[in-house]
Parts: sequence; C-alpha cells; structure tokens
Amino acid sequence: MNVRYVVFFAALLLLAPFVFADHDININTASLEELDTLPGVGSTIAQRIIDSRPYASVQEISRVNGIGEPGSKSYEDVITHIVVSGGSSTAPSPSPGTPPTPSPASAQASPPPTSASSGFSVDGGSDRTAVVGADIQLIARAYSGTKVLENAAFTWNFGDGSTAQGANVVHRFEYAGSYAVVVTGSKDGASDTDRFTITAEDARLAVRVLSDGSIELENLATRDVDLSHWIIRFSGQRFTLPENSLILGKQTMRISPNTLHFYAGDSAELDYPSGALAFLAQVQTAEVASAPAPLAPAPVPMEVMQESAAVPPAKVASPAASKNAAEVDEDDPIIDVATSSQVAAAGSAAGSWAWWLAAAGLSLGAAAAVFVARRFGRKEWDIIEEGGE
Repeated sequence: MNVRYVVFFAALLLLAPFVFADHDININTASLEELDTLPGVGSTIAQRIIDSRPYASVQEISRVNGIGEPGSKSYEDVITHIVVSGGSSTAPSPSPGTPPTPSPASAQASPPPTSASSGFSVDGGSDRTAVVGADIQLIARAYSGTKVLENAAFTWNFGDGSTAQGANVVHRFEYAGSYAVVVTGSKDGASDTDRFTITAEDARLAVRVLSDGSIELENLATRDVDLSHWIIRFSGQRFTLPENSLILGKQTMRISPNTLHFYAGDSAELDYPSGALAFLAQVQTAEVASAPAPLAPAPVPMEVMQESAAVPPAKVASPAASKNAAEVDEDDPIIDVATSSQVAAAGSAAGSWAWWLAAAGLSLGAAAAVFVARRFGRKEWDIIEEGGE
C-alpha cells in the first residue's frame, strides 16, 4: 500500500476525536471546547448549551436555540452524542501514583442503578398554557438513551396540591397562576424526574347567538385559546368542537347551523370538555328604536291656577260680528269662552278625562251660540210702551 495513504488514514484517526464528539459528552459539565465538537454545534450554540444548564435529561437539549425540535436532523445528530451524567467531565484526573481516596463504609455497597449510570431519563413535555377550569392532557415518556421504554411507572405532582399516577393523565387547574409540574418515572430500579411550568389563565371569551341561529365565539385575549372538545349545548342538543380548535388572539370563530346541526337560541351555552358550564350565550339582535311614551300634561303651578281663576272670561264675538269693528252692533250677542289657561287649570285639577269633557262642553256651547247668533243676530225687537193708545 502506498505510504502516503497510510499516513493520511493515520492522521484521520488521530484527528477524529477533535472533529467529531464521542458518545459520552456530558452537557452538564463539558467545556465550551468539548461542546464545540458536537455535530452542527459551533461556539455560539455551545455557549447557549452552557447557559441553559442544568439538564435533567438529554431531551432537554431541544430547548437550546439552534438545536431543533425532537425529530429534526440537527436534534438527532446531537442527542446521540450526549449524556447528562457519567460522560466526559472537566474535572482534573488524579496524578499518576496518587492512591485512590477510600470510600466511607456506608458507600461500599453499590447503589441501585439510576439515570446517572443507566442513561434512564423521563420527559413530561415543555412549558405550556392551560385554561382555568378546562382539562389539560399530560403525557410522560421514559427513555433509555434515545429509545422509548414501555411499562414505566410515573407519578405526577401538579404544583397545586394534587397528584396523579400514570403515563397519560388529565388535570384541571381551578385557579389562575403558574404551576411547577414535576413528573417522576421509574423502571427496573432506575428513576428520573422532569419539571416544567404550566400557566393557567382565565378564558376571556364572548359567546353570542346570531339571528340566523349560528354561534359566534370571540377570543378577547391576545393569546390563542384552544377550545378542543369544548361543548356547545342548546335545548338538549350538543356540538363538540373537534381536536385543535384554536381561536387566534382578538379573533372570532363563527359556527353555522349546518355545522352545529341545529339552530341555536337564547339559552345556548358553552361548556368545558368535562360538561361543566363555562359561558352563557348572549343573543345578538338588531336594536329597534321604540316609540316614545306619551307625555303626561305638565302640572300647572298653583299661582297660575289662582291667576286664571281671578281673570274674567274673555269676550269673543260671534261670526256675525266678525266683519268690521265699526259695523258691529252693540246689541249683537257675545259668547263667553274660557281662556286656554283656564282650560289647562281645569284639566290639571280634574284629571285628563275631566279636561276633555270640559273642552267638549265648550265646543258645543260655542257652536250653539254661533247658531243662535246667525238666526237672531239681525232681528229687530219691537218695544211696546205701556199706556199707549
């Protein structure tokens, strides 16, 4: 074989540890230079890995900006080369010839295998947001390296005083706040924990029934809200919102009667996935201006009533005397009518029905006077003197 090829391959073997990381880089203790040897990791991402310490599991490397989510190529390239304990360390090695430090008697027995020695790790998910009063589903997985383990046991502490067991659990936060959720997994004597934060927020929704029987759901918050499996109920009928029913912040979702399979009415409601009442719907109707109610006659002050009673009735000439004032005969009959203030005073004193009766009486009296004036206004009267021949 050519000597040059032998030298070339020997050089590659010598440089390989510096080009590609070994499978035992401890991301909790490795130096910047060691992390820089991970595939696709430069000095910038290596510094981010250091800044995000500590890590409870190798899966938490995904929270480092630039690594990528689980399943991505960059994530898979890195995760096969790292551990969270038991890997390479920056601690100095003991000098040759230095005797090992004796262990205490209590540490002579080998401890049961844990995540530090077996690569066992638990992942309960990342930080998330929940709606107060709504169920949230949580799933935990156990890993041996990158392999998912079956039949592991899990215990959950939700940070609100309640606990649960199982890989797949459902929990409901009753009050708003941020909660530290811790899940502990164990299998065959190995155990590990994962911690993340759930922020429970009150749902800010407006639920309306529109005139065509559709339902309008408005998200009043700026954060998106997930209404998966929430229930719209009306008059014994129900519609369940499908999985991944998201309403963007400050946006609305309108559901037609064709989708609901019924026409919603004024007693419609929006329920939590558990069936508990969340919101009562408001009916959206067009506003129709109503006719103003008739106003009652304004009360006449006592002073006006007294003044009206003191004023004598006005004299109104009959139609026969409506020609020229110079042509009016002093003997023409004069009709007495009440003034408007007197009528108002009478109406206020006796009530509206009495007012109308008084007005009708005055009208009839005036008509009768006009009739008499026309018949007898111009008739001459004979004067008979007593004692005449």
